[in-house]
This record gives sequence, C-alpha cells and structure tokens, in this order.
Amino acid sequence: MNIMFLALNREALGERVTLSLFIGLMEVAVHMNSVFWRYLLLLSLLYIFWGQFFVAGGVINQVAFNFALFYPLGFLVGYRHQAEYWRTAYLTAFIFNLLSYVMASVLEIPIESWLMVILDFFSLFMVLKVGMYMGRRSQSED
Repeated sequence: MNIMFLALNREALGERVTLSLFIGLMEVAVHMNSVFWRYLLLLSLLYIFWGQFFVAGGVINQVAFNFALFYPLGFLVGYRHQAEYWRTAYLTAFIFNLLSYVMASVLEIPIESWLMVILDFFSLFMVLKVGMYMGRRSQSED
C-alpha cells in the first residue's frame, strides 16, 4: 500500500489509516530487514569486543570508542558497490547509539553531560562518513 495515497485520501480515518500506515512501515522494515540486521549484528559484535577496552568519561575516549565501533561499518558500506545502503548504515548507527542511551537510563546510569551526548552523536555521523569515504577510496584503487 502506498503511504502517499493514504495522505491524499482524506476519507480514510481512524483504524484504517493506522493499520495501513503500520502495513506500509512493515513493508519498509521487511525491505531493509537483512541489511539493517546485518549492520546491527556487526555493531553489536564490535561493541562486545571493544567495550572492555574503553572506560566511560572524557571526550577523547568517547570519540575513540565511536571510531572503533562505527568506522568499520562505514568502511564496509563505502567499499560495497551498492550506494543505497548508506542510509541504512546511518539509521542503524543512530538506533544503536540511541538504544545504548535508553539502556543506560533503564539501568539508572547517570548521563554526565548533555553536551557529551551531542558530541557522541555528532562524532558518530562524522566517523561513519569518514569510514564510507575511505571505503570508497580503497575500493576504487582495487
């Protein structure tokens, strides 16, 4: 079902709209399912591996941890021939990072500074972009 059709059809209200939007979102989720979950698995494995090497606190430590997690994902996406996966990589990295903050709040781990959270998300996107650039660059040299 096309979501744009639902937006134009003003007669479809209530449960039909909710159900149709849910079906449309599920179609999108099924389409990106394998790529999204593959990237999430990679990030999870990297988190398990690198999680013991970094301790919380400090700007340099946070940027280095983001580099260890998100650079390999960016490099992999940049190295692949399909250019449409870069959106899924950004979405996966954003959701992964957001889930880490949700888990921290559930476990009642205090957030030291909101400035650190902003820096964390900014460095996530920058490291992922650098990884994609380096992956494209090394792929073109082969």
